[in-house]
Amino acid sequence: MKGKMIYALAFAALGLVSSCNEFEKIQEQYTQEIVASIAERATMAETKTSLDNLSGGAFGVLWQEDDKIGVFGEFGTKNSVFSTSATDPKKAVFSGAMNAGDRALYAYYPYDEANNGKDASSLAGAIPASQPFSTAAPRLTADYKYGSPVTAGSDEFVFNHIFTTLRLVINPEGSALVGETLQKVEIAVTDANGVARSVAGSFTFNATDGSYTAAAEGTNQLIMPVEDTPVLSSELVGYLTCFPSVKKGDQITVTVTTNAHTASRTAAAAKDFVAEVVYDMPLNLSAFTSPDIPLGDPASVTAFRFEVAKNAGKLLDNKLVCSSTNYRTSYSFNAVSTETATIEGTDISHCIPYLYDFKLVPTFTLSNPAAKLYCNGTELVSGQTEVDFTAPVTMTVKMDGAQDKNYNVSITNTGLPVVVVHQSTSGDFELDSEGYNRDRNLFLNNSSIDFRIRGKETEWMEDDQITIYNADGSVELAAASCGMRQRGNSTKKYPKKAMAIKLVDKANIFDLSNSKRWVLLANWIDRSMIRNAVTFAMAEKINEGVAAQQLDPGIPWSPNGKNVELIIIDDRTNKSHHLGNYFFGEQIKIEKDRLDIADSFEDAVKDGITDYNSLGWLLEFDGNMDEAFCFNTSNHNLPIMVKDDEMNNTTTYPAVTTLQNTLQSFINGVEAKIVAGDASVYEDYDINAAIDQMFIFEITQNREYTEPRSVYYFINRGGKLTAGPVWDFDRGTYHNPTNASSMGNEANRIKPYNRWLFEFSTGTSPATPGVWYRKLITEPTYKAAVKARWAALKPYLNQVPDEIRRIGAENAKSWEYNIVMWPTTSDVRRAGNDGNAFRDWAGDENIATYQGVIDNMVQCFNDRVAGLDALINAL
Repeated sequence: MKGKMIYALAFAALGLVSSCNEFEKIQEQYTQEIVASIAERATMAETKTSLDNLSGGAFGVLWQEDDKIGVFGEFGTKNSVFSTSATDPKKAVFSGAMNAGDRALYAYYPYDEANNGKDASSLAGAIPASQPFSTAAPRLTADYKYGSPVTAGSDEFVFNHIFTTLRLVINPEGSALVGETLQKVEIAVTDANGVARSVAGSFTFNATDGSYTAAAEGTNQLIMPVEDTPVLSSELVGYLTCFPSVKKGDQITVTVTTNAHTASRTAAAAKDFVAEVVYDMPLNLSAFTSPDIPLGDPASVTAFRFEVAKNAGKLLDNKLVCSSTNYRTSYSFNAVSTETATIEGTDISHCIPYLYDFKLVPTFTLSNPAAKLYCNGTELVSGQTEVDFTAPVTMTVKMDGAQDKNYNVSITNTGLPVVVVHQSTSGDFELDSEGYNRDRNLFLNNSSIDFRIRGKETEWMEDDQITIYNADGSVELAAASCGMRQRGNSTKKYPKKAMAIKLVDKANIFDLSNSKRWVLLANWIDRSMIRNAVTFAMAEKINEGVAAQQLDPGIPWSPNGKNVELIIIDDRTNKSHHLGNYFFGEQIKIEKDRLDIADSFEDAVKDGITDYNSLGWLLEFDGNMDEAFCFNTSNHNLPIMVKDDEMNNTTTYPAVTTLQNTLQSFINGVEAKIVAGDASVYEDYDINAAIDQMFIFEITQNREYTEPRSVYYFINRGGKLTAGPVWDFDRGTYHNPTNASSMGNEANRIKPYNRWLFEFSTGTSPATPGVWYRKLITEPTYKAAVKARWAALKPYLNQVPDEIRRIGAENAKSWEYNIVMWPTTSDVRRAGNDGNAFRDWAGDENIATYQGVIDNMVQCFNDRVAGLDALINAL
């Protein structure tokens, strides 16, 4: 059968300490439910004993989830545990097991399995001397209660308190303790002759009537440690449970301890204490000895640092620095022996930009040699004890007779992942892709500061190693075998080198894709460091809009990645260097997780495929013409490189000649129709991808698509010539024409917001090809499609400024370090690229702050979108 009980609860809201004992299993049991409340008791002012003026008021005790009571039955059930899942905190439903045929007769709180087998009249409990309390989340310790049915045979129970409750009302007003943090309150009770009066300790009690007997070894002290250490600025309230043993005339001493002082007062009890009464104890600290036991001034941390020698393998012994005068720039790695933290008040902080192992040994100095420094209860030995700084830690300076002093210690990196590349000695470091030889004493494009990277065209090695750590030090990619070599064309001339990574085994990194091929873009010419990242995010926003608006697909995929901190460990020189902020991203490749089209010719050869009618072709329009097979279009003379290493191997594969001719004929045919304004071209040329590509290049004002350079197209299985993926936006993009022109920019490098960028295109035959856009924009079908697609996608493009600020915020701390290592002001840029000939300014090069750079980027984006909006609506 099921039954129900009720307990009656009164006073104000205060939570109880919960029992955590497991359910006790009994043979031949049934389930019973009890609805419990606690009997209300009015405040009895005439029985209050106070240390000062009396004050009224009452408090309440409420049931908490998972509270447990011990239940005794009329016919043999002993100490059965009943639990509540908490309903109404004033009326809690408890459930438990009773012996068959038995009914609940007595109960007590809190349940204690030590009472198993005992009768209800001889149970054991204890009031602890130390009763922690939180003013923010108050809970009453040792609030023993006993309960019984409201009427004989009823399932409704009422619980009564067994002991006395002290309500401590702490008022700091007018005292010397205002503004300090409350640590604890102590109460000591003696009789008039100084003999200790027991107020806490072990006891036995009777759950049938609430009577109890205290053990002889009780204590006369109660301690209330205040867990949330509130600031003493206004009235605070705390609670203690005690035996109702105090008599009129007993001496009660109250001691209040803060972070800086102790203050105390002694007064005589005015009444005898009785059970089930709440006694207000107003503690007006202005009447206390103020303070009567002052502590000495605390000792301080005067220096906090990390010695490189004592943190081997975690801290680097060098730091990259740059100096530039009169268009002459030099870079060097200066020796570093110590990383020194900043101490501001009680805050200690330091950023080590490349840090990925946060377990460091600090070296510190204290203001007094007798003081000691602790962290998490452990004494630290300067220069010896390792501390985990993955999260901020609290360190405490302790010294006998002095106040403790707490310090908040935060050792961080820039908040970016850290990529560590270990470069072996194997491979060709002597020649770069242009054939410069070290013995001829010529400039080596694959030389960076005091180490060298394998040239772009050298053979891939497999004995380098890459490890990637997330910002919190967790491992994103465990040490993986790879090869590293230089990448890029124009960027080879810059001091900060871009690199390519080829893993031995595929890996999914940052949830981007599963691949072997990755890039480390230096972004040396990009003062914001995020132009590539933002543009890739823009491509994602366009695809979000395409999907949401159910438009015809455009560019199916563009790469993505993350800005990281880069460390190179060079076995050739036995040196490790932090090279600053890089963009770690996906290399454009024909792969399932990237550009998902049919195999290229070289991959078909590797896989033994001989059907060459359904290949995938990745093309790059780029005047460098440094791939195995390149050609120029017949009408506009556009330089086209086929990204396929076997496409010039006519000796081994005679079919290559046919493939070359077929590919050239197809692209020339597309070009001829575009030049003629023939709308049937869209049967072979993807109009939507072309428009999306135009939007991205025009918004970013990337003039490389007018030359062209780094403009990608692809063809899948004899399908349409399709624009994308987008690539390479570090140079001259997000253009501020006013700022750029002030730096002496050439006329054709100034890109106003109210004109099409392709109007400034260059070339040889004819003079302004602009990857066909000057012709396309005059064709009616294309114009109509541009207007419709712009209207649908503009709301998604308007979200890009939020992406600029988000990505900028992620890189703000890194920028502070990177800009010192690799400054990008106009003077340094001239010195670092082609002397005074460099003119491709974005217009942010001389903006002093990173926030200014980001604000400029947002403004340039918004102004350019407004300009394009007018141009498109005028079509």
